[in-house]
Amino acid sequence: MRMMKIGICILMLMISCLAIGCFSTKYLSHEEYLLHIPVPGPDRDRDRDPDPTDKLSIKKALLFVPQVTIDPPFNQLYFIYRTSDFQYLTDYYHSFMVSPEEQFHFALIKHLKQMTAFDLILSSPEMIKIKDTQTTLKLQTTISELYADYRIRDYPQARVSIHFSLTKIKPHGGKPIIVADKTLSTAIAMKAKDTESLLLAWNKCFQEILEQLLQQISH
Repeated sequence: MRMMKIGICILMLMISCLAIGCFSTKYLSHEEYLLHIPVPGPDRDRDRDPDPTDKLSIKKALLFVPQVTIDPPFNQLYFIYRTSDFQYLTDYYHSFMVSPEEQFHFALIKHLKQMTAFDLILSSPEMIKIKDTQTTLKLQTTISELYADYRIRDYPQARVSIHFSLTKIKPHGGKPIIVADKTLSTAIAMKAKDTESLLLAWNKCFQEILEQLLQQISH
């Protein structure tokens, strides 16, 4: 009977220790991160006068760029890791401080303003006033993939896919004309299997897709 009481006491002690974290090997805090998508700045060619031919020439055109959307299951702040063809894991200890679609929308607008020659680039439909003599385009953007690919243990990659739909809006209504409709994808190898390497690779993915987008618009 005495041994049974001692056993019960030990069991209760172990449960208490687990409850307060005595047996936890390491306390994991929740960390938040921001993307830093490289965008050409106005001072990238400080040593020479700006050349207007550097920009894509789209004369008398207005571009409307509504908010970027993101497909599930990537429409969350937490990082997502792909571990097999059918399995994805959510990392509840690492997340974006601001949603990735908001961050990409800001970079997209900034990139288009600096690298193209639209008459005007807007992000709010209330600001659009279509004139008969003005070409008005609408660029709809959806992030369809955003994850760390750990399917190959020794070759981790960051993956991003974004669908772009560029349409021409008619001055007096009617069905928009599709100018371009394409999904651009890229995968960048990570230097290591850690958060810093993943963020650096994601930044590079978004940068490459922006460059691909400009090539599509220019043709």
